[in-house]
Amino acid sequence: MNLDIGGILILIGISMVLTQVRAIKKYRHPLAEQIDEECNQPEALWFNDFRIYLTKNFLVSVYGGKLTALDLAKVRLTRLFETVKGSMNVITLEVTTTEQEKITVSENEWSFFTMNEEEITYLTDVFGKRNIEFVCEIQPDEEIDEDEEF
Repeated sequence: MNLDIGGILILIGISMVLTQVRAIKKYRHPLAEQIDEECNQPEALWFNDFRIYLTKNFLVSVYGGKLTALDLAKVRLTRLFETVKGSMNVITLEVTTTEQEKITVSENEWSFFTMNEEEITYLTDVFGKRNIEFVCEIQPDEEIDEDEEF
């Protein structure tokens, strides 16, 4: 008797799980599978400091507790800038779309953050290859002249 009841409960549990999986797939965003596939391709670039993926067709952001995927055809400009909140520097990566909408895709608090010319050149090149203008308003590290006396 106990085995019969246990078997019935297991079958009910399995059917509930399958129903939930079907419901998730039913309400999934139509582009979710394509975005997932592109983020897992070798040519997808992950920028750890900004928590974004740059894929063939999307700029995918994990910011503010949500996942945002912007169509690269609608991204016109990416702007990296710094503000001060309290004692922390806040580094923001903001996207301007072709409709002039400004979307924050990354915001990090750093006690100290700078970019050097090489990093700025790299990001300019990466975004430029996707026809997106990159603007960095964070001052690069200044090189110290060895002949300069202290």
